[in-house]
Amino acid sequence: MILAVAVSLMLVAGAALVWVLWPGYRALDYHPLSEPRRTPAVVPVSSDWADAAIIGDRTYFASSSTESGAVGVVAVEIGAKKASWTSTKAGTAQRWKSMVALPVGVALFTDADSITSSRRIAVLGADHGELLWQRAMADDDQVYFAGDTAVVTDHARKRLIGLRLDDGTERWSTADPVGSSSIDPTVLTATTPKDLEGPATVFGRPYEPDLGDDPRIVEVGADRSVRVLNAATGKVLTSRQNVADPDDEMVAHNGRLIVLQPNDQRIVSYKLDKLGEPAVLYTAQGRNSQMKDVTPCGDDRVCFGEELGYDGKTDAVVALDVAGGDQAWRYSLANIDTLVPVGEAVIGTSTSGDTTLIDATGKKVWTRKGEAARLDGGNLLEFSKPLSRSPDNPAVAGRHLGDQAVPLGYLSDIRSDTCAWNTSVLACVAEKDFVTQEFSG
Repeated sequence: MILAVAVSLMLVAGAALVWVLWPGYRALDYHPLSEPRRTPAVVPVSSDWADAAIIGDRTYFASSSTESGAVGVVAVEIGAKKASWTSTKAGTAQRWKSMVALPVGVALFTDADSITSSRRIAVLGADHGELLWQRAMADDDQVYFAGDTAVVTDHARKRLIGLRLDDGTERWSTADPVGSSSIDPTVLTATTPKDLEGPATVFGRPYEPDLGDDPRIVEVGADRSVRVLNAATGKVLTSRQNVADPDDEMVAHNGRLIVLQPNDQRIVSYKLDKLGEPAVLYTAQGRNSQMKDVTPCGDDRVCFGEELGYDGKTDAVVALDVAGGDQAWRYSLANIDTLVPVGEAVIGTSTSGDTTLIDATGKKVWTRKGEAARLDGGNLLEFSKPLSRSPDNPAVAGRHLGDQAVPLGYLSDIRSDTCAWNTSVLACVAEKDFVTQEFSG
């Protein structure tokens, strides 16, 4: 009897150790939110566009004016009492839309101009906020960052362009794949496990991906061809015909291209370095199945949602072992909206506003209202309310996978939809200025 009890206790302790140590991410040193460190805006904060971004030890804040069209950027070192610089060198626009922190500085994107249907990217330098370069493009063109290159689609001229990230000069251009359709190609950047282990938005976009660890891009043509290019040179490394349509769901992760083929009702995997014959990972469970929201959820895993008969109540999250080609687990989760990986765990949101954390074995850890975001492969930042563009006061908590949440306190008059974070600091646009607050370390 004593031996049985001892074995039972060892099993329980072992299960706890799996959570504490797997996948190598210990609990962060959470503490209550520090007093806000406030930074004034160079362009007054209003109901117009504003945002925050963090890269390394640098925080960027931006705000814009509806009246003048000006955008002002403020760069602040984390922990500093005053700004490193302020800049209005990005110019003016009818509306500003987004901001991305980069190793060379920060890129700002305008929204589409209502008259010209064009938009613009402006890149400011990290040292002084000077305008490094800017470029106009059509409203349906996109910019992708890989290595030290900005890859720009030029749909009007049917080509891809590679620009130097530091000065915007053209490195290369290559014609789009020839096809009989007018559908524009799709471009993917290749991600690595490291990219998915750091802080990310509530939608899963990494705040600080390593742009240099896999500087490849994938282009999918209207003729169903796929080619893999070196983003620095534009050289085609490998290609293959009859792989996917441009609007098929795909991810390029950890050396593989994962494709959801809706017509064949299956998910297949290609190796990026060869694009040989595909490995069939999954075939739909029923003739009326629909698959969606394909996302990496581990080094060698991919997760997706499956639905029967267009009935959201039948939705389930499925995790596949990409290396072995087996189903790792399946969890029923009605009305799936988004899936975001946290290591091999997954945050699933539903159209009803619920958020569910599913662990690496396919078991529910919790379901709650509000939103949650990845801090690293084993820690989450949780908000009590949906993120908002208007000043609000949501409660914030930190959680290590498998542990209870640690309350951090309330944000005060914060536009939570503008917030960015790393594993120790929150940076947000407030009602009239910018705020940073520490929550761990």
